[in-house]
Amino acid sequence: MTRSCHSFVVLAYGQSPYLEGCVQSLLGQTRQSHVYVTTSTPSPQVQAVSDRLGIPLIVNPEAAGIAADWSFALASAATRYVTLAHQDDLYDPTYVESCLKAAERHPANLITFTRYREMRGRQTTNYSINLLVKSLMLKYAFAGRENARTPPQKRRVVAFGSPIPCPSVMYNRDSLGDFEFSRAYEVNLDWDAWIRLIDKPGSFVLVRETLMAHRLHTGSQTTEGILNRRRQFEDLLCFEQLWPKRIARVLAAAYSLSYRSNH
Repeated sequence: MTRSCHSFVVLAYGQSPYLEGCVQSLLGQTRQSHVYVTTSTPSPQVQAVSDRLGIPLIVNPEAAGIAADWSFALASAATRYVTLAHQDDLYDPTYVESCLKAAERHPANLITFTRYREMRGRQTTNYSINLLVKSLMLKYAFAGRENARTPPQKRRVVAFGSPIPCPSVMYNRDSLGDFEFSRAYEVNLDWDAWIRLIDKPGSFVLVRETLMAHRLHTGSQTTEGILNRRRQFEDLLCFEQLWPKRIARVLAAAYSLSYRSNH
């Protein structure tokens, strides 16, 4: 792989006070990547950060919701590998290097992802009920392996929820082809994406190190989705893709209990 085989595309919207810190963490990688900012809601603040750090800003002319924004961002990069960076999050310096090394070991990868820690204000933690549950889910699904290759293995990863932290995911565009996120989802578009990739040739690759910090705050789209119950509705939709409806309802109800630790 060449040093320019990876791009970060930052998903910018609204007025985030954390955008500049996110971009700086991307510029500080031990393995150089292209860095872009995309948005469908251009603003002086986003433009100022882009100009100050010398990062190209690409405006999506179609303001059609989060799924359209993510699909546009994924298609905006020219490189094989792309990470859709969330504007509030921070990435460790070895994120790209570690993900590319893991991808090299499994060339047929669809996605490669890392573990993450939670960040509230200035405090970060590797320990919470939410992180513990997701860690156990990954341990069960991967069973000591680094990749989930077959459809049954990939199904096991997402069968009881989504333990894959979407901000940490590195997408392999060569394997994904013309993949787009579903506009039927506003919150669980990542989980739905993993479900739709189960039967697609290629593997899910797990990097076991914790290489990013995911910020939890009341202004996030995840929190908004929980408060207006959109997420609960979409949880049920995802579980119904994987289980009979009666079982899906039970799993969705149990899954919603984990939200208490997320906001």
